[in-house]
Amino acid sequence: MIKKENIVAFISTLYEKRYDTPAPAELLNKWSNLDNAEIEKNLQALFAHWGFTPQQGQREIDYFLRTRIQSGTTPDDFVPTSTKKKRRFPLLYILFIALLAGGAYVAYQYMQYSNLKTVYCLTDNVTLRLEDGKKVGRMDLFEGMHNDVTSYTKLLATENGTVLKKFPDLKKEIAVRELYLLDNFWIYLKGGKGAKAYASSAYLTESKQEFKLFKSVFSNVAQNRTENAKLRFAYRKVIVGCLRISNQTEMKVELPCDGSYPKNLDGICCVDLGKGKYQTIAKLNDGKYYHFVGNTKSNEFAKIKVVQTMFEFLPNSEMNNDFLFKVNRQTAALYDCDGKPQHLYSEAISETNPQIKNFEWFCPL
Repeated sequence: MIKKENIVAFISTLYEKRYDTPAPAELLNKWSNLDNAEIEKNLQALFAHWGFTPQQGQREIDYFLRTRIQSGTTPDDFVPTSTKKKRRFPLLYILFIALLAGGAYVAYQYMQYSNLKTVYCLTDNVTLRLEDGKKVGRMDLFEGMHNDVTSYTKLLATENGTVLKKFPDLKKEIAVRELYLLDNFWIYLKGGKGAKAYASSAYLTESKQEFKLFKSVFSNVAQNRTENAKLRFAYRKVIVGCLRISNQTEMKVELPCDGSYPKNLDGICCVDLGKGKYQTIAKLNDGKYYHFVGNTKSNEFAKIKVVQTMFEFLPNSEMNNDFLFKVNRQTAALYDCDGKPQHLYSEAISETNPQIKNFEWFCPL
């Protein structure tokens, strides 16, 4: 009879006889944990599973018991125990974990990078300084190399916002933005975020739309490096402010004489009226010259008006030929493209208001 004491040996014999391989330890463990009644029941089920008739099953039992008696030995049945296998981490699994961690790090850094604000430059030659005041580059409305100095049109700003800084070459503190000297995510990821510089916040904007507007309005001015360098931000701001309030932001500043003229003359007339108020006279792409007047401190700007020329005993006419300017403080005279005087001189609105009203012709003596 098969009982708890010999079930393991019986199952081992049957399994190896049927499958020609030793029985798994887990299987033998299960059988060793059964009591005698359960052993009888499960044996009948096993025989039925293998397609044995009750007689065949009994013959297997009898043969097993007879063999053990004839051998003269009845070795103790063993109760196999399963040993816990040490879990090994395959190389591919370790590599997968490393890639997953690396991907998570890159994703986190990209989120940080994406949250940084981009600031754009609205004029030319805005100095970039390190903490100690050393100049390391410049920002410009139009990108390019300027005397071997690296130029940026936009940079990413730190989260510090506008701060006051004092630099050795400046008399006063100025409001600046702290900027990263990098232009793509991979430099940021590789540690480029450590390189920081400062630029005056007065010439910067976070508005990409404003940046595009300035670039559009002054795109033709940029073709003449001398004129572009002389056109200060205050006058650029007045021109854009006046175009905006006049709903003429699609207009562009044109340079007279196809942008080629003597360097001692100006294609754009710029007058400082004092107390934050400025006047500019410039030609637009409709061929006419316009007045641009505004206060950059209060951000108040006037609608543009066509400049007129006045001749004695003749009606005023719109100023639409190519003229160049020679400015002397708050007055200006007109010249042609060859640098010859046209005997047209600015006329102020009044003695107390130096703003240029029109240009009047005076007969040369």
